[in-house]
Amino acid sequence: NLKIITEFSGAVYNIEIDISDKNSCQLVKGNDKDYTVNIYEKDNPENKTLREPGDYNIDISYFGNYTGKITITFTISKADMSSLNKLNREDLTYGANISDYFLGTTLTNDNGLSPIDLEAGVDYEIVSVEGGTNYGDSGVVKVKALSTSKYLKENSTADWTYKITKQRDVSSVFNGKS
Repeated sequence: NLKIITEFSGAVYNIEIDISDKNSCQLVKGNDKDYTVNIYEKDNPENKTLREPGDYNIDISYFGNYTGKITITFTISKADMSSLNKLNREDLTYGANISDYFLGTTLTNDNGLSPIDLEAGVDYEIVSVEGGTNYGDSGVVKVKALSTSKYLKENSTADWTYKITKQRDVSSVFNGKS
């Protein structure tokens, strides 16, 4: 059995399979041809999209002049937080709780797929906030993946940066009084 392992990235893995026989003759893919390919999630055969962490099967069935079946296991492992795009924020307002800006994040991608939402307390926890809290200050939010995450490797870590670029508007506090 052949096994392929890759790490979760939020992208769909498109697998193209071309097969030649021992005489280097290219086989023809398709029903009533030389072979077919069926790709599906092991625990959910209806899911044929290789995107989320889990184990998938790639079944290759032979017909006509060829016989047999080969199953290849394809595993998408949970991602190490450090391998994902960093969540860097440069829109914080002075006086706001810095951690609140990092309670949820979305993994986006360039291939038109639905984004994947990550949630603090489910996918990761905020370990520490290091840096300034005044207008113009910057710092680092250290985060760690939790065991409950469907997408992230437990205990993997990342550093997300922030910068406080907005001043707090206090005009509403005085309600027009001088």
